[in-house]
Amino acid sequence: MVPQLSRLDRYLIQELSQPFWVGVGLFSALGVSVGALFELLQPTTEVSIPLSILLQLLALQTPYFVCLSLPIAMLWASLLTFSQLSTDGELTALRACGISLGRLMVTTTLLSCLVASSMWLLNESLVPMTQHRAQQLFQASLEGGIPQFLPQQQVLYPEKSLDGQVNRWFYARERQGQSLLDLTLLDLTHPDLLQIISADSATWDAQTHTWIIHQGILYGIPSQGHAPSLLTFQEQHLPQYSYLSPITPVPESLSTPQMHQYITHLEQQNELQQVQTFKTRLQQRYALLLTPMLMTLLGTFLGASHQNLSTTSVFGLSAGIVLLYYLLLFLGEILGHIGLLSPMGSAWLGNGILGSIGIGSWLKTGLQTWARSVKIS
Repeated sequence: MVPQLSRLDRYLIQELSQPFWVGVGLFSALGVSVGALFELLQPTTEVSIPLSILLQLLALQTPYFVCLSLPIAMLWASLLTFSQLSTDGELTALRACGISLGRLMVTTTLLSCLVASSMWLLNESLVPMTQHRAQQLFQASLEGGIPQFLPQQQVLYPEKSLDGQVNRWFYARERQGQSLLDLTLLDLTHPDLLQIISADSATWDAQTHTWIIHQGILYGIPSQGHAPSLLTFQEQHLPQYSYLSPITPVPESLSTPQMHQYITHLEQQNELQQVQTFKTRLQQRYALLLTPMLMTLLGTFLGASHQNLSTTSVFGLSAGIVLLYYLLLFLGEILGHIGLLSPMGSAWLGNGILGSIGIGSWLKTGLQTWARSVKIS
């Protein structure tokens, strides 16, 4: 026998569904437009990446931000739904029929458990796959991208190493496509030799990561007092000095079993700081499963306690609670980084405080209701 949902449960799920999906779309779009674009903004100021690649990167980031938006959407939906039920007097009518707010919480809790299960499936299947693919595509785009020279006239471009030090300075009168015209190049890659190249033009070859310099003169100035040298050439290939670092996994690109394996690998390599980071992120993944239920708990309480909440007010309350939650996560990571909290304590700090606030609010309301009933009797 298959248990059937009551009419009340079906009605409540129907009322929650529309704002929930609106919240998923809204907060996912905000996450992609703010989070993903902010990460892509700095690298793309130095390397020109085609628009089609950028769109693919944004699409690959979407499942990750959809996963993050699910708890926020539950908060949004419960706030909006229960505020509307309270405004329309439906909560009062249900109480008159003997149906308490706790009975309604059973349905919303079960719905939040379903959302948490969906988050887990996304984090274990689709999100790691798309994040890994986004890493590969982004790395390949940076390696094969054309250096971004702005403005077109009087170009001054520094080529930096992985640690941020400038290895070469490019100064050119003009840029045309992938070429620099009337180039003067200051090469600092050799500690005992300063090289200055004056050339008619230089062209960037993205396939070989090489500058092809045409019709130039190379001046070599040793630092030990030796005589300078001069060399003329028709064409010279100058490899890019600073190659990008190999792709290293990020927590979002690994499933839970893969994270356990990678933590073991880091422990064998004695990478203690990375071990702390990945252990914290692993615990955060577990803690995130409880977040939809906590958000639903707070949203139901606040929505039932406040009538006539506008969409703007609901958005403001949701944003405030989410901001508090992520500030607590950030605080937990800082305390874990300096050794005051374990990875588990760092990850569960936000849930612990948020859950205490939600449960305390419900207990306070329950005690007040009980006190009123005793006084009446």
